[in-house]
Amino acid sequence: MKQLLAATGYVLIALYSLAGLPLGAGTVMSAWASPDTEEQVESEVEDEVEDQVEDEVEDQVEDEVEDQVEDQVEDEVEDEVESDVEDEVEDEVESEVEDEVEDEVDSALEDEVEDEVESDAEEDLEHKIEAGIESGIQQRLDDDVAEEADANPRADGRRAGMDSGRSIAAEAAVERLTGLDADEEGNEIAMGEWLVIASREDIEALESLGYLTRSVESLAGLDRVLARLEAPQSFDIDDARAAIRRAAPDAGVDYNHVYRPEAKAPLHAVSANAPGELMPSLTSGDNASITIGLIDTGVVPDHPALRGARMQHAEFVPPESRQTSRHGTSVLSILVGQTSDYRGLLPGAQVYVGAVFFIGPDGREIATTTGLVRALDWMTQHHVPVVNMSLAGPRNGILEAAIDRSFDVGTVVVAAVGNRGPTAPPLYPAACENVVAVTAVSRSNRIYRLANRGAQVDFAAPGVDVRHADGASGYRTSSGTSLAAPFVTAVIATSCTRVRPYAACLAALQRNAEDAGATGFDPVFGYGVIRPLSISAPP
Repeated sequence: MKQLLAATGYVLIALYSLAGLPLGAGTVMSAWASPDTEEQVESEVEDEVEDQVEDEVEDQVEDEVEDQVEDQVEDEVEDEVESDVEDEVEDEVESEVEDEVEDEVDSALEDEVEDEVESDAEEDLEHKIEAGIESGIQQRLDDDVAEEADANPRADGRRAGMDSGRSIAAEAAVERLTGLDADEEGNEIAMGEWLVIASREDIEALESLGYLTRSVESLAGLDRVLARLEAPQSFDIDDARAAIRRAAPDAGVDYNHVYRPEAKAPLHAVSANAPGELMPSLTSGDNASITIGLIDTGVVPDHPALRGARMQHAEFVPPESRQTSRHGTSVLSILVGQTSDYRGLLPGAQVYVGAVFFIGPDGREIATTTGLVRALDWMTQHHVPVVNMSLAGPRNGILEAAIDRSFDVGTVVVAAVGNRGPTAPPLYPAACENVVAVTAVSRSNRIYRLANRGAQVDFAAPGVDVRHADGASGYRTSSGTSLAAPFVTAVIATSCTRVRPYAACLAALQRNAEDAGATGFDPVFGYGVIRPLSISAPP
């Protein structure tokens, strides 16, 4: 039995050792205390082993749970931190971008405001200077008139501008445009004045009736006199016409209407065509003997396309007025421009340029009836056979009378029909009876979409995607009836030197035109696309 107990004790000690349990003296003694304790010992050992295993399992589970919780918490914290950081970074970036954009916008707005203020200030200063100069000139004229009135018993308190010893040209040199008004149809006119075209005797007769003359000018080429009369407040234009015609049956009376250059629409064409490429039949001959006229804005003679041009230049604008030159430069380059890579229609031809446009009271380009008539008279004095007028405005009896008179003495006017659209009313001078009116077509003879239409249209000519001089040295491709008119001017200048009078030449050109629309004359193309008389139209 002792041997069995001893063996049992050793077994228990071995189990304790294997289980890693501590072996106290009491434990060893209990192994040998009683023969009945084997089951009790085994039970205690099992209980202690189970407790120890449970503790270790719980510790491991707790460690794993803690590790997982810590990992999850760390991930969530990292995500929140990253999100917060990203939000802060985005906010800072957006704030910086917004600040930069605001700064740029503020700077741009400030620049624009400064430019506008400077521009307005410059314009105000220029207007004040112009007004001062004009006022000074007019004051000197008024002083002269007063002196003559004192010495002239015929004055009777009125202006003595028509005395036989008075210099008509000197008084007419000052065309004061005090402002713009509108006639009964809403057309722009010079404020407070009428125009009369008549003989010198007729003007004197009107003065004897109490009409006050602002200026009077002899039109030597047209054999007429042009007077600017103050419009009495008690008369309307119809009453004035009737009264004036009773006193001077041959006189013409109308407002001093305002005209504008016919605008051209700039394009970004795939291929631009120089004028010489659009009508090559005109560019083969010697043009030294050809003379043409241009009534338009001023021009830039130093533009590369115009440096070799032969031109005479005169201005028909109020003194000290601000002038422009872009539109006239464009049209002139189509007529006579030439460089190594650009050719106009008639390089080498002699050109008379009458500058009639200036900056009006509304800040835009304008020409007055007075300026147009004076320029046309200058053309007739120099026997210019054909004159290009790429401008448009209302009907005016004074201008029409001057055009009719110029046609009678051998000067024909070519004008653009206008770019106001297919349903727009006729524009002048194109719609005048003795004016050759021109519309615009493309290289494939398609009508320009903005061209005016109507019975006034005579011919069509290239006017779409035309390359022309622009500004001081550059070129541009544009479309418009104002670019088509010089093609007809060039054809008449070359064709009608051999066929005169003009009525016969124009009839021949009508028969020779290339029909582009309805058979015969139509309100879109007129008689068709113009062709020089040396070129036969296709059947």
